[in-house]
Amino acid sequence: MIKRKIEGSEYFDMTCVYGYSGPLSNISLENLPTAITTKFKVAFTGFMKEELAICIFSRLHPFLNQHHLLENIGGIKDNGTTLYVDLSMSEEEQRNGYDKRLGRQIRSLRKMGFVIKEADTIQEIEHFAEMYYKNMDRLHASSNYYFDVQHFINLLNEEYMKNKLILIYNGPNLMCGALILLSDNIVRNHLSATSPDYLSISPSKLLTDEISMIGRRLGKRSFTLGAA
Repeated sequence: MIKRKIEGSEYFDMTCVYGYSGPLSNISLENLPTAITTKFKVAFTGFMKEELAICIFSRLHPFLNQHHLLENIGGIKDNGTTLYVDLSMSEEEQRNGYDKRLGRQIRSLRKMGFVIKEADTIQEIEHFAEMYYKNMDRLHASSNYYFDVQHFINLLNEEYMKNKLILIYNGPNLMCGALILLSDNIVRNHLSATSPDYLSISPSKLLTDEISMIGRRLGKRSFTLGAA
C-alpha cells in the first residue's frame, strides 16, 4: 500500500500499488472460519487507527473472491470488467463462441503456415523488446511503459511463475509476440506487441487463440485478457 498525507490535516489515506492487491490467504477466502474473519476485521481497523488512515482503496483480484473477507469492512464497488477465457470449456466450445469474422481470420492465419514458438534465446527477447518499443512509440505511450530488456529477462527467469514469451514468425521475420504470466490456475497476457509490417493482417488474433491452447496444455483454468 501507499500511504499519503491528507493536506491540511493530521490524517492519511492509503491506496494500492499498480495491479491487483487486497488480502491473501493460504485457505480459500470464502472458506475462512468466522472467527478468523472477525479477528482480521479487528486487526485491520486497529492498523488503520494506528496509522491515522481514514480510508484505503484497493483493486481486488477477479478470481480470488476477496470480497468474502471485505464485504463487512467499508464498501465494495464494481469498477470495470475483466475479460477472460474459461479454459475448462472445450476448444470447440471456445471457438464456436468467437464472432464469425474473428473465427474466419484465425483459421485463415493458421493456414498461412506461420511458426509459433516459445522464445529461448536472449536475442529473441531483444527482438521482442524492439518491436514492443515501436508499438509504444506508435501509441505515444508514457515513459513508464518503456521497460528495459532486463525487465523482460527477469520476468522470464522468475522462479515461482514459469512465465513464457510466445512469438510468431513469418520465415525469419518476427510478426508479433506476447509475454504471458503463469500462476497456479491462470494465464495472463501481460505485454504484447505486433510488428508494424504485419499490423494489417492482425497476427495477434492468432497469438491470442494459441495462448489459450497453451494454457490448456499447462492445466490452467483461466486465460485473462485484461480489463474492458
